[in-house]
Amino acid sequence: MSLRARLWMVIGALTIGALAVTGCGSSPDGSEATDDGVAATEEDPTVVAADGTDDAPPTDDDEAANAEQQEPAPTETPADRDEGTAGVERRDPTLPFAADVTYDPNAMPLLRWFTPFDPGTYRTGALGTPMSFTATETLATQPNGSGMFAVTDVRSQAPDQYELLFMRVSHFSDPGAPNTPLEEQEGWPADDFDGWLDNLHEGVIATDPVETAINGLPALSVDLQLADDMECGWVPGFCAGLAVNHDEHIKALNKGSFYRLWFIEQAEEDPLLIVSAISSEDQAPWLDQADAVLETVAFGQIAPNPVQLLSPGPTRLGALGGVQMDVPDDFAELTAGLPLFIRPWTGRQFSFMPMTELRGGVYFLDQPHSVEGIPLASPDEVVAELVSNGGNVTEIGPATIDGIDARVFDFTTDRAFDIMLRYSPLDLADSIWGWDAPAAGRLWVIDHPERGLMMVSAHAFEDVDTVLPAVNDLADVVVQSLSFTG
Repeated sequence: MSLRARLWMVIGALTIGALAVTGCGSSPDGSEATDDGVAATEEDPTVVAADGTDDAPPTDDDEAANAEQQEPAPTETPADRDEGTAGVERRDPTLPFAADVTYDPNAMPLLRWFTPFDPGTYRTGALGTPMSFTATETLATQPNGSGMFAVTDVRSQAPDQYELLFMRVSHFSDPGAPNTPLEEQEGWPADDFDGWLDNLHEGVIATDPVETAINGLPALSVDLQLADDMECGWVPGFCAGLAVNHDEHIKALNKGSFYRLWFIEQAEEDPLLIVSAISSEDQAPWLDQADAVLETVAFGQIAPNPVQLLSPGPTRLGALGGVQMDVPDDFAELTAGLPLFIRPWTGRQFSFMPMTELRGGVYFLDQPHSVEGIPLASPDEVVAELVSNGGNVTEIGPATIDGIDARVFDFTTDRAFDIMLRYSPLDLADSIWGWDAPAAGRLWVIDHPERGLMMVSAHAFEDVDTVLPAVNDLADVVVQSLSFTG
């Protein structure tokens, strides 16, 4: 994850704009906004008042009415009571969202980060589990990959401002010490949201969870905000932790903001958290706008968290049509403390293991494509494509991977970070998407008799003398232990 994306999620220092990421197979993915989508169907959902009280002093004429006014409404939240958002009617939190909506695999893919998009129906593969939704007004993407997808009003300048965020969760923050640095926390199991709520620090104010559903998936809904006297954490603008996805993405809580959360089960996979947030009471109408988007959300087939923590032993990976890898005991050392497998965007047919934050990694390419988006049919066609785009390729010998013949090449170029291959036809939507050429690296090109052409590549983007030997060692470990699974 890029530093700038981390700042948006943690510090709140970003404005909406283009973002460049290196070593991730592209600059953050995206597509030009279009208005080809289907307009959302207007509905008239039942709503209930968020606060039934009246500013007028009670009278003695109708004690029952006065008592009813003074009793908190069932859907009242801390923000309704304390932050003046009572003027916004709240949809009944027990009602399911998008009960009859069907995932649209043909919707326009939203791939770009930090980019406005026009009204229409869109889909994203950022969460692993595919998702489609309809927007009836211009919105903007924020993080959009590796287990996180966020949309905001175009006025949003920082976290919590007019925000609707979707996030896969590996663990929640320590509920008793949410403002302790995350690296010092053991965290809380991702599948125990109820337990996390039951053990919350007194500075985190939560409503009772409400059972509901989103697109047929069971969900719990709860409202959160921080007490005014909450002690804040270790990063400016980051008061308390909420959820983490293997340190690839983090969602924080801040004083003055209001959060409406939905915890959604994903069968045996890591759960999904949805957060509708505002950073001040004048943004309260956004909560209704976010609800309108949620009414159109539909999920495809449940899929694993696209960020997978690798631990020693046999491990299945969603790469190259499905493989297994024997992770060695010292794998965390080989990856410089980042033992992760990341499939950034479902449908783009690539994944990678980062060796460092930006300087290197091992990439898995399910089907190499030319820069024009044409599938390449042989190792010789891959080599020809790379050479024609400015790469220097030297064959160093054959290899066998799980009984399948492969050819091995060393690669160099003085055009590091240029796109020299495509991962899939989706890449054609923008010139910055595709296989980022390393300054130096190694390629294993596999012509599988059933799965077609595939490639594993080691990338050293800079500091080649230091990074290349290390990343080649990592790739050797990966390749030697790969076996093709169903």
